[in-house]
Amino acid sequence: MKILSICQPWAYLITQRSKDIENRSWRTRYRGPFLVHASRTVDREGCLDHGLDPSKLQTGGVVGIAEIVDCVQEHRSRWFVGPYGFVLKKRRPLPFVNWTGALGLRDAPTQLLHRIKDDRGKMQCIYVDPPYGIKFNSNWGRRQVNNPADAELALGGVPRS
Repeated sequence: MKILSICQPWAYLITQRSKDIENRSWRTRYRGPFLVHASRTVDREGCLDHGLDPSKLQTGGVVGIAEIVDCVQEHRSRWFVGPYGFVLKKRRPLPFVNWTGALGLRDAPTQLLHRIKDDRGKMQCIYVDPPYGIKFNSNWGRRQVNNPADAELALGGVPRS
């Protein structure tokens, strides 16, 4: 599972509305799910353009999950401005988890994955799904995790003694 920090309101628009492209100055070969991290930076003009109150947007944590299905240099989406666009599918919100962001598309720390909850407040089932590795709500290789201490086993890790 990867994680990508995105400024507000763009993180909100990806997880709650119609933003189906994330624009970047760099390309990626990664295809698969990633956690949407709302950085502490807020584009106030962007908020006003989309009728959002900047003070009501969550920042500094994970706000959702999406899947990168392509990286393009042209796209007909109204959200594409380039030079590269990550085409996003399966976008949805998750309950907020406070977490420090960083630059780039990177592996999500195991400690963070332990804290991800579903929209009912229960720990997400973490599944292993090729070819992407960790994936939520998959039917392949299903391994339910009830105890956060067991999450590393579900992720293919070695149990700690």
